[in-house]
Amino acid sequence: MPAKKSCDRQIFCTYGYDGLFSFIYSPVTLINMNIKIIAALIILTSFGSAVWNMFVKDAGNRLVFVTLMTLPQLVIALIIILFVPHPALQTMHYLLASAFLHTIYIVFLSYAYEKSMLSRVYPLAVGAASLFALAFWYLFFKKHLSFFGDLGVILLSLSVISLTFIKNRSTEFINPRAIWFALGTSIFIFGYAQMDTFGVKTVSNVLTYIAYLFAIKAFILIIPMLLLHKINWQIVNTDKIKYIISGILAFLGYGVAVLAFVYTPTPVVLALRSTAIIFVLIISIFILKEKASLRLVTLTLATAIGVFLILRG
Repeated sequence: MPAKKSCDRQIFCTYGYDGLFSFIYSPVTLINMNIKIIAALIILTSFGSAVWNMFVKDAGNRLVFVTLMTLPQLVIALIIILFVPHPALQTMHYLLASAFLHTIYIVFLSYAYEKSMLSRVYPLAVGAASLFALAFWYLFFKKHLSFFGDLGVILLSLSVISLTFIKNRSTEFINPRAIWFALGTSIFIFGYAQMDTFGVKTVSNVLTYIAYLFAIKAFILIIPMLLLHKINWQIVNTDKIKYIISGILAFLGYGVAVLAFVYTPTPVVLALRSTAIIFVLIISIFILKEKASLRLVTLTLATAIGVFLILRG
């Protein structure tokens, strides 16, 4: 096993829990990847998460839409699989568990969107996930990030969650059923993220894990959907640009997250990914025409402070 590298930022050091740490050698990481680059990529791709979540919310049949999103992901994954090593049996256990949790997450998110607005459901789902991950690290690994790291994750997460429960002139409080679906969504976000944190450390090439994960997830979603829904060419051709773009953005966004899991503790990755709420808020106001309030803007700024504290840690 390679010697543990020194790290000037405690929260970004990789801890020695189950799974072998391996340096990644792939076309993605031929450059000297460092934590600042990873953090920047996570925040940048969070804009893509906001875009595809907007498309899902706006879709007529959300389950069909998210299923069609997996088609471009499957194509990309199969191309990558041709050029990377096959995963070992140990890795397949993590891949199957993660793909299953991903599938349930998509179902919960779709139903949560049925019950409430995008700007209300999404904050609770992504904000609570990083708190679950932080608690898991404390309880099971007896690890902490750092004072500023812990504070940053907690502040960012609570600020994001608070966006869910603000009442403004255009809407009442969030539908109680949507709260339960959003919390269920957050549990599955934490679940598949933790599985992938373990699983990606069992491969020598991160692209192997990313490609097989998206391929397996696509088959898990597509086969039941073909059996339960009558999907014809007209349905496939409807909004094809949107689901192709959404699928590619989701692939890139979570692919960066899987890469980050090699170098960065799960709570930090999930907290940084929750910055997508900033873009979701902008999209909700200017595109979906949902009205904002001063409280919404203030809490959104608080998420930015949380990011600063995480990086400061």
